[in-house]
Amino acid sequence: MKRRVLGAIIGVAVIGIVTVLYLVSRTSARPGGATRGSASESGGISHLGTATAATGARGSIRGHVVDRKGPLAGASVCAATHGDLQTCTTTDAQGAYAIENLSATAYRVTALAAQHRPATFGVDTPAGSWFLLGEGEARDKVDVVLRAGVLLSGVVRDINAGVIAGAKVRVQTAGGFDILGETRRFWSPPVLSDKEGAFHMWVEPGSVEVMAVADGYGESSVEAEAPTSVVILLTPEGSISGTVVDAGGQPVAEATVVAHSPDMTRETLTGADGTFMLDHLAASHFKVTARTAHGFGAASGDVAVALGKQTTLKIQL
Repeated sequence: MKRRVLGAIIGVAVIGIVTVLYLVSRTSARPGGATRGSASESGGISHLGTATAATGARGSIRGHVVDRKGPLAGASVCAATHGDLQTCTTTDAQGAYAIENLSATAYRVTALAAQHRPATFGVDTPAGSWFLLGEGEARDKVDVVLRAGVLLSGVVRDINAGVIAGAKVRVQTAGGFDILGETRRFWSPPVLSDKEGAFHMWVEPGSVEVMAVADGYGESSVEAEAPTSVVILLTPEGSISGTVVDAGGQPVAEATVVAHSPDMTRETLTGADGTFMLDHLAASHFKVTARTAHGFGAASGDVAVALGKQTTLKIQL
């Protein structure tokens, strides 16, 4: 366990340092994405949350999803940042995909398809499955190869045993090895629960963690041994809203806001008016920070979040 924790810390530190140095060299680079939450569709791209307006040159990631027989049509593909801001799409008849309008930062690309377990791009590189996308860069040949999986099914319910339709369900699974030889793990693209709250996906055999989240509910997860069936219970969400301002009290657009607790991390961008919303939070105490390329600020002390309640605050850079 100690070796695994040390490996994770070193891996994150190395990737973080490389990312910071890279972004500092590009003065207008900004982290981007969308908050994980309700999906909104635009041009075939699914942003897991409400996308925030952004300026500057945007990049793109393109590639194919295949298995040993050839291209996979209809596979789900997501590009995620370190803060788990995900932008997703599906492959066409030739197994090709394109994820566009991306800010310059580090990304991990994952894919998932029926009958196939999730996989990531580039798991054998020194940085693992993470890679840096430059400002305005068009990254091609980000191809993902999928293998056959075993069935993981289940149902998503609320605490009153009612079923929850449209919940986003993801699984955490293996994705290569870190610099100490420990297995890296990553979250798969999401599948949606049906009108009966049921879902099914294919995963690697053995130990997996299954997470679900839905509009109006906080995130919840269970551990399981696949193949199997699980029940995931969701509770009413807590949330943190607020405004990020500069030293003069003026709102700051496109600041990256992060809420971190021992069990979860949420990240989003402020809008043009400096406001932000971090939703789907479990009841806990969070450290909340905000940053831009030229400033950093933090909420005073821990921010308490209660089930079904919204906490409001202001952060000055």
